[in-house]
Amino acid sequence: MGTLICTVELNKESGITVTVKNGDANITQTITMNGTSIVIKVAGQSDTSTITQTADAVAVTCKKFSVTADEQITMKSSGTAAYESDKTTSVKAGTDLTIDGNTVKATGTQSLAAKGSQSSLSLDSSGAKLSTPSTATIQGQGQLSMSGGVVQVSADGMLTAEAQAVLTLKGAIANLQGNLVNLG
Repeated sequence: MGTLICTVELNKESGITVTVKNGDANITQTITMNGTSIVIKVAGQSDTSTITQTADAVAVTCKKFSVTADEQITMKSSGTAAYESDKTTSVKAGTDLTIDGNTVKATGTQSLAAKGSQSSLSLDSSGAKLSTPSTATIQGQGQLSMSGGVVQVSADGMLTAEAQAVLTLKGAIANLQGNLVNLG
């Protein structure tokens, strides 16, 4: 590294500015304290990062931002919190991931998918699909409704429909087909 040019400016009206210039790397570092804010700025040939702190806010502007902690990271807001990215975003946990709220909404403009080790749920323009190699259960404590233009229920093996009270099968035309039909 070459010679650095370091300056300290004291001014009763504009505060204090500390500047370090590295001519070889074409980088200028500046710390400015003006009585209301502290601004830390690093300017290179093509990129600049800035940290601005006031009594009620801290703003970081940069090309890349990372936080690394050996033990724990906690972020808490008593007001609204938001995270937004213009590109692909991922959240990954080495073990469990919990999302908790009074109302949890997930929206995908093209599709929405949830996948476990062998089971999956997908929602897209072609429809909804639940896939599992084992048992799938849909349960309603009060009432369970299913409707559509055409509703088809099929089984590769045995199909059972059972009610603890009245079982009603109703249609404009009702067909019962099978090698053996037992009605009683």
